Amino acid sequence: MKSIFMMAAAGVLMAAPCAHAQQASRSPDPADPAVSVPPPVYQSAMSGYSRLPQEKDASPDKTWRRLNDALVAGPAHAAHGPAPAPAEPAQSARPAPAHDAHQHH
Repeated sequence: MKSIFMMAAAGVLMAAPCAHAQQASRSPDPADPAVSVPPPVYQSAMSGYSRLPQEKDASPDKTWRRLNDALVAGPAHAAHGPAPAPAEPAQSARPAPAHDAHQHH
């Protein structure tokens, strides 16, 4: 058992100088003004921007109002909008207590 441990330790010790020798390349000094760097690349923050669809004769506020009204008229989502109608209660021996969705807020 000791000989296996000694061989493993010797292998690790022999590999350490090789691993250290591979780190010969150094990064350039950041304070050196002569170091060449790649040119900066400009990418506009507005490159993926998409405007609201505009109608020919409508002003932007009227288009916004029409789109907003269409969104409000849609089904409720993520608890925003009117609550859906409650389902018919199942017949049971005793009625379930009323549940207030906001009681723990």
